Amino acid sequence: MINFDKIIDRSNRGARKIDYPISKGESIDTIQMWIADMDFETAPCVKDALKDLVEYGVFGYTDYNNKYFDSMINWFDKRYNFEIKSEEIVRTPGVIFALAMAVKAFSKENESVLIFNPEYVAFREVTDLNNRKIIESNLKLENNRYYIDFDDVEKKIKENDVKILMFCSPFNPCGRVWNKEELIKLAKICVDNKVIIVSDEIHMDFVWGENRHIIFLDALKDDKELYEKAKKLTIINTSASKTFNLAGLQVANTIIKDKTLKEKLEAEIGKTGYHRISGPAQVALMAAYTEEGYSWACELKKYIYNNILFVKDYIEKNIPKINVIETEGTYLMWLDFRKYGLNDDELQKKLIYGAKVHLDNGLKFGTLGNGFMRMNVAMSKKSIEKSLIRIKEVFN
Repeated sequence: MINFDKIIDRSNRGARKIDYPISKGESIDTIQMWIADMDFETAPCVKDALKDLVEYGVFGYTDYNNKYFDSMINWFDKRYNFEIKSEEIVRTPGVIFALAMAVKAFSKENESVLIFNPEYVAFREVTDLNNRKIIESNLKLENNRYYIDFDDVEKKIKENDVKILMFCSPFNPCGRVWNKEELIKLAKICVDNKVIIVSDEIHMDFVWGENRHIIFLDALKDDKELYEKAKKLTIINTSASKTFNLAGLQVANTIIKDKTLKEKLEAEIGKTGYHRISGPAQVALMAAYTEEGYSWACELKKYIYNNILFVKDYIEKNIPKINVIETEGTYLMWLDFRKYGLNDDELQKKLIYGAKVHLDNGLKFGTLGNGFMRMNVAMSKKSIEKSLIRIKEVFN
């Protein structure tokens, strides 16, 4: 059994989650529940592998190649029954880097990229900073769950000659896990309009209850014609960084089954001169994607899911004006504060300087995030309970 209740002091260690807010004037005892990394140590097998590397002491140019790719192939085969080949994998230093490279590889300046509203802030940033036109399709909030407006997506794609559609699966920040029918509908629209699909599946290992994560292309396998067409347009971004808390090591993988599409992305990456990931990053992933890593991740998921249930129950009983959007996936909870009638700035200040709890501002994820906050619950239950008591005292 792993002690996930252990509270680790991350201050003065360069942790952006902790040290950055303090540098901006926040109190040192503010509970930081914003940026999406965990407060837990990584798996023991990962720590042991990195210790072994440090003892070895040589940190030259490193390419594990077959060992690395075999780790990926085995993980996806055993955990998702999804077949990939080594020649379909592109290693990158992070999913955001991969997103930016896809924007540059598959669109030109002033061309249109479609994202959802609300959606992960990096989609908007890499599109805007590369001088592409952002086209938004608003998600529909119905019965406490978000849904894609497929008619609007198709309309926006046609009207704006959209070249790329980027989306999260599972969805950040709203916690949706898209089902097979939804993924098929999205694929058909993109195939019919020859739109590149960039599916960010970094949270794929965090799915709750009866929900099941379906890798984008895997949803299409029963329709051979659709699968073959979509394969020529699809880029799937993955990483062990969320599951094993490895973001600081910078390791991610892009899966592309079409050779021409892969070569275009690799050519764009090559222009940056940044086409390798570090030796320690490779070692960490290979150690994580093992049976020992899987066993640890299963224990982690049980703990986080209990945190989600605890937050939902506590808020419903003690702070009922906050509405908790149904969390089907990710360790990020989407909280609706709109009943308090506060503008976005007032809400943020009341949380940070009143309750001393820092949640992620909903407006970061789009205009439909106004009045919402994103809460990261990948931390000790004791810290979460403390944060909820603080919020209760201030907001009640």
